[in-house]
Amino acid sequence: MSLLTSPMVNTCRNKRKNIRLYVNKKSNYRPRNIKNIPQSINKRLSEILYDEESFKKAAPIYQKALNNSGYTHYLNFLPNSQLNPHALEERTEKGK
Repeated sequence: MSLLTSPMVNTCRNKRKNIRLYVNKKSNYRPRNIKNIPQSINKRLSEILYDEESFKKAAPIYQKALNNSGYTHYLNFLPNSQLNPHALEERTEKGK
């Protein structure tokens, strides 16, 4: 079994009582930062999780937290071609 196909690498671990909280969209925080929160979460999950199936298993927890914080962004898997080139380099180095 290679590192890339290992279930430990392709899943997002969450403790049972771990509740995801994000800055509320209506809070008195920098608008630029608030605007970037959903996209940043989406990008990070896509970087951590290698395939769409793993992403779909992990995303509901994060989607619920975003919705509870007032965001309407829908999390969707970003294929390798849409990610930062540096993230792709990290993926390939981890797999060696």
